[in-house]
Amino acid sequence: MQHMMRLGKLVALAGGLALLVTACGSQLDHQVRTNDALKEARLDSVAPNWDPAQKILRLSGTVVTDQEKQQAEQVAASVIGNSGKVVNEIIVTMRGAPEPAPAIAQAGDIEKIDERIHADVEALFSDETVWKGREFEILVHSGTVRLTGQVLSQDEKDRVTEMVARVAGVKEVINRLSVKVPKG
Repeated sequence: MQHMMRLGKLVALAGGLALLVTACGSQLDHQVRTNDALKEARLDSVAPNWDPAQKILRLSGTVVTDQEKQQAEQVAASVIGNSGKVVNEIIVTMRGAPEPAPAIAQAGDIEKIDERIHADVEALFSDETVWKGREFEILVHSGTVRLTGQVLSQDEKDRVTEMVARVAGVKEVINRLSVKVPKG
């Protein structure tokens, strides 16, 4: 009789163990197979996590596009079939995406920018009542402004440099203005 009880306990233990292995195997199977399928689909940053109690496969991680997020969900759903539900918690982010190419101005764009800078600098000195007696020549090339001509003092020369440097698009000011020596 004792042998029967031991045998019964062993059978019950083996049955429970088999049930546990099957449940864990199922959990690992869903998770491992989904992980393998995601890697195959080149969705390496997505991690599956199977919850056997709720029969839910949660997807977490990051992708670059909404299409990749949807693709990951489709891959997971095809693996688990109707044995559970997929919960997609993937975050779409630009992190890890390639940097966009820098905007390169075309030659025509640079010329237009230089023309606008030239017009803006000329406008600074358009008031004859303020700038009477001064001579300015303005050359602009790729955002660099070169000034030649004459002003009445060193302070005025410095002030002109500061004014031109504040014009939008100016990268550098080369001030070749000379101070006019008064006659007499």
